[in-house]
Amino acid sequence: MQFNYKARTQEGETQTGVIESSDMRAAVDFLQRHNLILVSVSPVSVADIPIVNKFLRFFRGVKKKDLIIFSRQLAILVESKIPLLLALRLLAKQTENEEFRKIIYDVSSNVESGMPFSAALSNFQDIFSVFYINLMRSGETSGNIEGSLVYLADHLESEFELEQKVKGALTYPAFIMVVFAAVGIVFLTFVVPKITAIYQETGQELPFLTRALIAAGDAIRNYWWLLLFLLFAGISALKYFLRKQSVQTKWDSLKLKLPILGGLFKKIYLARFAESLNVLTLGGVSMVRALNITAEVVNNNKYKNIINAAADRVKTGESISSIFSQNPEFMPPMVVSMISIGEQTGRMDMSLKSIARFYNREIENTVANLSSVIEPAILVVFGGAAALLVMAILLPIFNLNTGG
Repeated sequence: MQFNYKARTQEGETQTGVIESSDMRAAVDFLQRHNLILVSVSPVSVADIPIVNKFLRFFRGVKKKDLIIFSRQLAILVESKIPLLLALRLLAKQTENEEFRKIIYDVSSNVESGMPFSAALSNFQDIFSVFYINLMRSGETSGNIEGSLVYLADHLESEFELEQKVKGALTYPAFIMVVFAAVGIVFLTFVVPKITAIYQETGQELPFLTRALIAAGDAIRNYWWLLLFLLFAGISALKYFLRKQSVQTKWDSLKLKLPILGGLFKKIYLARFAESLNVLTLGGVSMVRALNITAEVVNNNKYKNIINAAADRVKTGESISSIFSQNPEFMPPMVVSMISIGEQTGRMDMSLKSIARFYNREIENTVANLSSVIEPAILVVFGGAAALLVMAILLPIFNLNTGG
């Protein structure tokens, strides 16, 4: 039998792996003979197979909302002077998400054995971001873990609300597009063949638009499997190429130039930049380190390069505002001016908070008006498509009546 194990060496280093043994007792004895302090030993299950585990975690993974609730509740418990270890165990018991419960128990076991909380979190970087871990590490250094947890909870809630607003604004247009595509496929597959059969019996030459419509219907009906394959292959190829740094940079640049949405993306990145940098610096993270982490949090290569460049040049004594002023396309004059005032007055936190507040309001206004801007464009596109379908069907009748 195979067993997963997690253990620590005498020096405190964490080891994980798989051991083959006749039973669990023999596996435990073998590991202890090698001077390992066992944290957990469990039989290898089907869910531990990488592909199966990845598939299962897709459905039962930790959602952002789970992380927000965990951070907020942990902040409340720690502020109430409940020891961190006990707080983690309490939250693990009441967490409904089984995957997250296991992670919290694992983190609490690491903390119990003497590992710093931030180091325990770093074992799960797919759940706890670099931003999250560094802010907790700063809280441990300053002795203000509860303050860091409050900052994190506020920041995560703010980001979650923003994401929900943007998704909400795009849900209706996306729904309309899906419905129209479904209706179009049904029309081409079932309705068009019956109508065109009548036209073909007349023996007249069909207009190009009608022939194209018939060809589209035949392709969907006879080669739907190939079309699905090409669709999935195209999506997979896109994901593959987007992993390449050069392609990702071009895509990030293109997103900022999109009509309507490009301006919204810029506001989101600027709000994210200001909020993240403010939370990190208030949490005690050094400015250079905070800029490097914020560059990752912003999640756009164009802004990432600008912010990382600022971090490098701040080390040599240059101001952030002077570096940002060299990129007016991405860092508007208002942002540069506010940061400059913060640097001169020593109140960078107030400046960053003002920038974040301004752009969050701008995002709310843009999102509120997004549907009213997108819906007419969708109606025009779909109206034009419907008109082409009607023309393709009626043109042969018109030609027949006129003797064409």
